[in-house]
Amino acid sequence: MRHNRIHTKFLTIMGLLIALNVFAPAAEAVQVKKVYRGIANFSAWDLQKTEPIGGVVDPAKSLVLISSAAANTTNNRYGERNFLFTAELLGNDKIKMDRGASHVEASVAWQVMEFADGVRVQRGVVSLDKGMLSKSITLPPLSPAVEIEKSVPIVTVNTLTGGNSATSFVRTHEFFVDASLSQSGTSTVLTLKRGKASATANDQPLNLAW
Repeated sequence: MRHNRIHTKFLTIMGLLIALNVFAPAAEAVQVKKVYRGIANFSAWDLQKTEPIGGVVDPAKSLVLISSAAANTTNNRYGERNFLFTAELLGNDKIKMDRGASHVEASVAWQVMEFADGVRVQRGVVSLDKGMLSKSITLPPLSPAVEIEKSVPIVTVNTLTGGNSATSFVRTHEFFVDASLSQSGTSTVLTLKRGKASATANDQPLNLAW
């Protein structure tokens, strides 16, 4: 694992709500305080890794971004459960990454971006049970209220489904989720929806971190 940080930069974004409820106020300017990044390497036996990010951040102003890669999963039918990862900020100085199964080596490139001004972040974890197409989550209220036209949801997923003759690769469409925000009265609602959800004995929940 390696990490470094980038000191103060400025972004001008027409409203930003990242990681679930990041939003920019009327000034429409967002200031990045610092960015931590690194690469976590998973052995064929690693399901989870927790890495120090190399500093301390304010979780309410910080978001997590990841990308991942894995060794060959086609010939051995190990499938999506090896290379789909969720990522969460733990406390104010660590990042936790999980996958559904561990049969092959994998790596996760991660970034933790902390903002100085103009951003608020809400986060959580949830599962879509097998056979469940969607789930709606009412977010805790913020003051001032969230403006969904200045808000962007970010979701990462992992699953134990995928990787045997019944489920490998034929159900890839079940592992990707649309995330949208709406207003219900004075509440802000996050809706997570996938195109199909099987409920056979081989299927497992789809886990999401937002």
